[in-house]
Amino acid sequence: KLPHVAIDVFALGSEKATLSEHLRAATIHSLYVVPWLNQRIYRKLHQYFLAPPCDTTLPAVDVTIYPDFALWPTVNSKINGVVIHDLTFIKHPEFMRSRKLGPFSIPVTTWYLSAVVHKAVRRADFIITVSESIKSELISLLDVPADMIVVTPIPPRENFKQQTTTHPTKN
Repeated sequence: KLPHVAIDVFALGSEKATLSEHLRAATIHSLYVVPWLNQRIYRKLHQYFLAPPCDTTLPAVDVTIYPDFALWPTVNSKINGVVIHDLTFIKHPEFMRSRKLGPFSIPVTTWYLSAVVHKAVRRADFIITVSESIKSELISLLDVPADMIVVTPIPPRENFKQQTTTHPTKN
């Protein structure tokens, strides 16, 4: 929790249901939902560079952070940041999901991420990533200036922590 920080959250369409789990530790000042804008449709529009600003009906904010690779167009945010989790789509595209279209396998995830991440890192005021290695990859592969990148390691949830077990000692 951040003292003296009001967190306003906005969601598109049916996304509201998943927010409470992801933001359970944050102190939410306001929750705004744009019910008429479906996230899946908006992503598709964004993929083809046709998306209108997503915050036209929302109040002005100081900072907007987009948590999932894409930096959507805004008009009511002074500063925009994007979280880039990894660059697997560049370094190891063979591990990315493809979609079967008749006899062809189309690497849609790689194509989508390539388009939106390249655009996001050019437009963002800052970039958040979870490790120094991803920061290095952003610098070397996408020519992102080091001073634009903030590394914030994410601690694992309790259910991911290993329980300590005792092993008998060998004689």
